[in-house]
Amino acid sequence: MKKCILIGALAALMLFAFTACEQPGLTLPANVDYITVVQTKDFVDGDKFSAANFTVYAHDTNGGNTPVNGAKVEIDETEATGGDKLTDGKVESGKNYVAKATLKVAGSAETITLDASCSFTAYALESYEVSGMPSLVAFVVTTEEDTQYVKAAPSDSSVTEDSVLKSVKVFGVYANGETRELSAADIKDNLYVTDAEGNKIEAGAFTVGTTYYLSVGTGTDAILTNITVLAVEEAPVVPEKKFAGYDLVFTGEAWFGQNANWALYEKYTVGGKTTRDQNPILEASDVTTSWDSCGFAVISIDDGDSSNAAANNDAYSSTYTLFKQSVKIISKTEPSKGVYTIEIPRGENYITALPAATDVHFDSKVTALSGNMTTSQLAIEVEWAKNRTTTGTDPEYLSSGYSIVDQKYDSASGTWTALISVTLDNVKTADSPFTVGSDEVLLEVSLDKDDILSASN
Repeated sequence: MKKCILIGALAALMLFAFTACEQPGLTLPANVDYITVVQTKDFVDGDKFSAANFTVYAHDTNGGNTPVNGAKVEIDETEATGGDKLTDGKVESGKNYVAKATLKVAGSAETITLDASCSFTAYALESYEVSGMPSLVAFVVTTEEDTQYVKAAPSDSSVTEDSVLKSVKVFGVYANGETRELSAADIKDNLYVTDAEGNKIEAGAFTVGTTYYLSVGTGTDAILTNITVLAVEEAPVVPEKKFAGYDLVFTGEAWFGQNANWALYEKYTVGGKTTRDQNPILEASDVTTSWDSCGFAVISIDDGDSSNAAANNDAYSSTYTLFKQSVKIISKTEPSKGVYTIEIPRGENYITALPAATDVHFDSKVTALSGNMTTSQLAIEVEWAKNRTTTGTDPEYLSSGYSIVDQKYDSASGTWTALISVTLDNVKTADSPFTVGSDEVLLEVSLDKDDILSASN
């Protein structure tokens, strides 16, 4: 810390006591002669300028001095002082700043301004202390353009960047010995594999078995961390990432007349551990206008009120908040991940963000013709059955009431055929069109490439 004191004296000695001052609450000694300003707390690189880092003293003619609370202290950026300017209100190491203190007091005849200045600098960041970092290795990466570079990564390839950012703590160590906690996210994009002097290791000089260092920046601007990196011949083998289902997360409640905010996430199993992907694949805001462009197709909507429409393809009633609402959806591009149901809880504190049923794009052809399929992959329109139902107006959609009896896929033509057993409720009998019962029938289905819903639909 630079303990410099520059004195701002009166133009002529004034051997009288000041009886009042413009800063309220100041208590000044008798026979004040001049003031001084002293830096009493260090600045480190990146700190905001603060007057609290200085103390102003009032000196009297008897040699005494008194700290003055409330004197104005600010950066003096005038050309006369030669002091550097702040950058966004912050100090930088390597620059010289001038702090100026000003004190106005009432003399016997007029208000007198006393001032004093002090130059100071900020201490530079010398190193980073990192804790909680997993074991790292370095290896050479070859890009598609056949260029090479050295990369560092956790030796356990199942460790994700997100988990590292949550566990790692970064501390800056400054030239005056101070330690400040910093954000790991602020340095993650500026990390390099270097030698002990901070020089970046290029692919041509990479030597397997060597212990390198992790630095922020490279060359003369590099700041080393306490993390070492072992050079290995190949990148760690990444375990297979398997889809494990969906997670629906509500972000707070929405009251009647508002939209409920929710997000749909995918879950994956990596190395025997199941985790949720950090980025949602679908959010309520994505579908408030239409499902057509959000990457998912709606199989059915049910507001839970069976009195206003046929079940499993229901329109919303005016009293829908009395019932639990559900919307069955399937990914247009990855239908093999199965059907997922978004359920909005009942009650006036929840209201769906989904559009009305008339605005929703229903599509039956969301299967992927790449081989045999499970029942959860199917969402095909039962055109032939609509006249057998009690409503007989809208197409019906296969739900859980069916099973695949036999199936065959012809990879050459891209045609999939199957024999499906379908359970139908509310069917009309041949004897009496008003008799309601159930029936189980076999349905022959054949789909080819032209029947498949493309990602652009």
